[in-house]
Amino acid sequence: MTMLLIDNSNGRTKFALAEEGVPAPEVRVLPTAELAEASVSALLQGWRFNRVALCSVVPHAAELLTRCLSLKAPVQRISAALADLPVDFAPYPASATLGADRVVNVVAAAALFPGKPLMVLDAGTATTLDVVLPSAAGGRPRYIGGSIAPGLGTLASALHCATAQLPSIPLSLPEHAVGRNTTEAMQSGCVLGYRGLLRELIASAEAECGVPMTLVATGGDAPLLAQLLPEITCVDPLLTLRGIVLCAS
Repeated sequence: MTMLLIDNSNGRTKFALAEEGVPAPEVRVLPTAELAEASVSALLQGWRFNRVALCSVVPHAAELLTRCLSLKAPVQRISAALADLPVDFAPYPASATLGADRVVNVVAAAALFPGKPLMVLDAGTATTLDVVLPSAAGGRPRYIGGSIAPGLGTLASALHCATAQLPSIPLSLPEHAVGRNTTEAMQSGCVLGYRGLLRELIASAEAECGVPMTLVATGGDAPLLAQLLPEITCVDPLLTLRGIVLCAS
C-alpha cells in the first residue's frame, strides 16, 4: 500500500509518498498560491499511490486538492476528530478548531519521545508551540494546548511592509547584538529578539505545567532557531509527514 502524503500549509504544500508507513525521502513542493489541478497533476507525474492523506490549514486549497485527487484514490483529511488517534485531544476544549498541522506534529513527536512531557515547535509562517503531557494512568499522552506567534519571516516581513525605508532582510544570526547598519539592527531585533520571545513562552509553559519539557522542532525556520536555542532537543524536517502517516494509519 502506497500512500500520498500532503502537508498543505499557508506558504508551501509538500507532497511525499509513504511505503508501509515510512515516508520516502523525496519531497516535492509547490507554493500554495500556485496550487491548481494542472500544477498538482504535473508535480505528481510518475507517482503511483492507493490512498491520499491530507493535512491542510488552508480550506480552499484542501477543497481543490480533495477534488482533483479523489478521482485517483480515496482522500482522508486529518483532524483532531479522527477516531483512535495515538494522542488524546479531549483535554483541549477547542479541539474542533485545532489546526491539522498541530495535530500531526504532536502525534509524531509523542511517537518519537514516548512518555516524555513535550513541547512541539513548528516554525513556519506562524510559529506554534504545542504541549503534550504523558498520561498519569499510563494511557495515551494528552494534548493540552499551546501558543501561536508570528513566524520569524512574518515578523521581518511586517517591518519591511509597514515602513517606508526598512528593507527586506535575510534571516540569519547577526554578528552583533548592537547593529552596525540597518540590516544588522533588524536582524538583532527580529532574530535575537525572537529568541527572547520563544524562551519566555517555553519558560511560562514549563512553569504552568510544573515539568521541564523535551523540545522538538520542525518547519522551515527550525534549523535557524536551533542555533538560537540549545534547549531544542531535536530538529526533524519530516515531523509533519511522519505525523500524517500515524494519523492516517
